[in-house]
Amino acid sequence: MKYIPGGGNQRTGFATIVVLLLFLGGVILITLGMIGEYIARIYMEVKNRPLYITKETNLIKDNIKESNIEREEREDA
Repeated sequence: MKYIPGGGNQRTGFATIVVLLLFLGGVILITLGMIGEYIARIYMEVKNRPLYITKETNLIKDNIKESNIEREEREDA
Protein backbone atom coordinates (compact mmCIF):
# COMPACT_ATOMS: atom_id res chain seq x y z
CA MET A 1 0.00 0.00 0.00
CA LYS A 2 1.16 3.50 -0.80
CA TYR A 3 1.44 6.13 1.86
CA ILE A 4 -1.29 8.77 1.57
CA PRO A 5 -0.67 12.08 3.35
CA GLY A 6 -3.23 12.57 6.04
CA GLY A 7 -3.42 8.84 6.63
CA GLY A 8 -6.69 7.04 7.04
CA ASN A 9 -8.16 4.06 5.35
CA GLN A 10 -8.24 3.88 1.58
CA ARG A 11 -11.73 3.68 0.18
CA THR A 12 -12.46 1.55 -2.85
CA GLY A 13 -14.48 3.10 -5.67
CA PHE A 14 -13.36 6.68 -5.03
CA ALA A 15 -11.81 7.04 -8.49
CA THR A 16 -14.94 5.62 -10.11
CA ILE A 17 -17.15 8.16 -8.37
CA VAL A 18 -14.87 11.04 -9.36
CA VAL A 19 -14.83 9.93 -13.00
CA LEU A 20 -18.62 9.56 -13.06
CA LEU A 21 -19.12 12.99 -11.50
CA LEU A 22 -16.79 14.62 -14.04
CA PHE A 23 -18.50 12.82 -16.92
CA LEU A 24 -21.99 13.78 -15.77
CA GLY A 25 -20.86 17.37 -15.17
CA GLY A 26 -19.59 17.50 -18.75
CA VAL A 27 -22.87 16.11 -20.08
CA ILE A 28 -24.81 18.73 -18.11
CA LEU A 29 -22.62 21.57 -19.42
CA ILE A 30 -22.99 20.40 -23.02
CA THR A 31 -26.76 20.14 -22.59
CA LEU A 32 -26.94 23.64 -21.11
CA GLY A 33 -24.91 24.94 -24.06
CA MET A 34 -27.35 23.37 -26.51
CA ILE A 35 -30.33 24.84 -24.66
CA GLY A 36 -28.60 28.25 -24.65
CA GLU A 37 -28.05 28.11 -28.41
CA TYR A 38 -31.71 27.19 -28.93
CA ILE A 39 -32.93 30.07 -26.74
CA ALA A 40 -30.55 32.51 -28.47
CA ARG A 41 -31.95 31.54 -31.88
CA ILE A 42 -35.52 31.97 -30.61
CA TYR A 43 -34.60 35.39 -29.21
CA MET A 44 -33.07 36.53 -32.50
CA GLU A 45 -36.18 35.35 -34.38
CA VAL A 46 -38.54 37.11 -31.98
CA LYS A 47 -36.70 40.44 -32.34
CA ASN A 48 -37.66 40.28 -36.03
CA ARG A 49 -34.86 42.57 -37.15
CA PRO A 50 -33.60 42.57 -40.72
CA LEU A 51 -30.45 40.65 -41.53
CA TYR A 52 -28.79 43.85 -42.72
CA ILE A 53 -29.51 47.57 -42.67
CA THR A 54 -29.01 49.85 -45.64
CA LYS A 55 -28.05 53.49 -45.20
CA GLU A 56 -30.37 54.85 -47.83
CA THR A 57 -32.66 53.67 -50.58
CA ASN A 58 -34.04 55.48 -53.58
CA LEU A 59 -37.49 54.08 -52.83
CA ILE A 60 -37.73 56.08 -49.61
CA LYS A 61 -36.61 59.29 -51.36
CA ASP A 62 -39.11 58.74 -54.18
CA ASN A 63 -41.95 58.16 -51.71
CA ILE A 64 -41.05 61.32 -49.80
CA LYS A 65 -40.93 63.36 -53.03
CA GLU A 66 -44.27 61.95 -54.17
CA SER A 67 -45.94 62.68 -50.85
CA ASN A 68 -44.55 66.25 -50.88
CA ILE A 69 -45.82 66.79 -54.41
CA GLU A 70 -49.25 65.43 -53.45
CA ARG A 71 -49.34 67.67 -50.38
CA GLU A 72 -48.43 70.74 -52.45
CA GLU A 73 -51.14 69.92 -55.00
CA ARG A 74 -53.74 69.67 -52.23
CA GLU A 75 -52.59 72.97 -50.74
CA ASP A 76 -52.81 74.69 -54.14
CA ALA A 77 -56.33 73.45 -54.76
